[in-house]
Parts: sequence; C-alpha cells; structure tokens
Amino acid sequence: MPRNLVVYTLIVLFNFSCDLTSPEEYYDLAIEQVDEGNYQEAIELLNKAIGKRHKFRPALLQRGFCKMQLERDLEAVEDFESLLKFDNDNTLALYNLGNCYFNLSEFDKSIQFYSEAMNTEGAISSESVQVNLKLIGDVDNDSNYSLYRNEIRFERATSYFKNDEFKKAIQDFEKVLKTNYRKAECYFWMGHSSMGLNDSIQACQYFTISANLGFKESKEEIYQVCYN
Repeated sequence: MPRNLVVYTLIVLFNFSCDLTSPEEYYDLAIEQVDEGNYQEAIELLNKAIGKRHKFRPALLQRGFCKMQLERDLEAVEDFESLLKFDNDNTLALYNLGNCYFNLSEFDKSIQFYSEAMNTEGAISSESVQVNLKLIGDVDNDSNYSLYRNEIRFERATSYFKNDEFKKAIQDFEKVLKTNYRKAECYFWMGHSSMGLNDSIQACQYFTISANLGFKESKEEIYQVCYN
C-alpha cells in the first residue's frame, strides 16, 4: 500500500474514533434542540453524551423527557429506571416514571411512583425557596432534581381519580388546596370524584367553586350536575 494512502487512512480513522466533544457540550447542543421542539435531534445528541458518560443524570432525564414528548413512554421508562439504578431516590426521575405510567393508563404504577417521589428529600414544601429545575450545561447537583410536593400530590390525586379511588383523590386534592396550587382544577376534579361517589350535591358545590375561580370546564359541568 502506498505510504500516502496509509497516512490518509490513519487520518480518517483518527477523525472517526477521536471525538473530542465533551458530554456537557453534547448536552448543551441537545438542550438547544429541545427548546426548538426538535426532540428526535435532541435524543441523538443525548445518545452521544450518554455514550461518553453512562451516569450522566441530566442527559438521562432529558432523553426520557424527549421520548415522552414523542409519546414513546415505554422507552422513556428505560431512561428513568437507568438513572434510578445509581441514584435511587431521584425525585424527578420517580415523578417522571409516574407521568409515564399515567400516560400508559397504568394508574396503580403511576400512584406508586408519585408516592415514592413524595417521600424523597427532593420533594420540597411549597413554602421552600424556589429552585431552578431547568438542567443547563454541566450543572449536575441534587437541587436540579427537586420538585414541590404539592405538584407531585396533584398528579397522584388525578391518578387516584382515574383509578376510581375517589375518596383518596379527594383527600389528596384537599391537601393540595391548602397550598393554593391549581385551586380551580382541584375543585373541578373533586367535583368529578364526588360524582364517582354518587354525591351530586357535593359535586355541584365543588363545580360551582371551580367555576367562580374561572375554570371554564366547571361552568359546563354545572348545567349537567346542578340543574338536572
């Protein structure tokens, strides 16, 4: 083989095998794609980031998030479970698993993971100082994975409702109401939970409160529940 051809071949092999881009740089590029709504492109960049650092928490979370946006929830589950293998009390990963199973209509599992998320240190009270949950660049510290407990509880309450566990749903929504989080929606779902318990009088009261808070869907329910 001619010497110049050998040199050329070595240069090509070097260029393909020596990727000098860091995991953080791939991650930052992926976030730019996420911001543009280009989730598949982001996944491809995150694959490279994770290929270089298998325990890269932000990348695993973001890749799972992107798969959820593409309605590939079973694939997203794999990413969140991979993260939990080395960070077993990661609040955001547990919460997202709850979301995945909610989307898959596996409400027993969604309730399980929301409950686990609420029992982690990263589940903070609504009175706590707000934390920045957006994962940026090479920032990878525990505060990035915190969530307000009332946000998690709201989703668990909705799962209880979908699972026909209406009393538990109401109990959770009542606790969420104490934090003034999504009040109109809480009363809306409490109305439907009361309907599930065949208590139309209580349902009417909840829908009325929700409607007075400006929730359009509750205004529509009032005519069906309160005047029939």
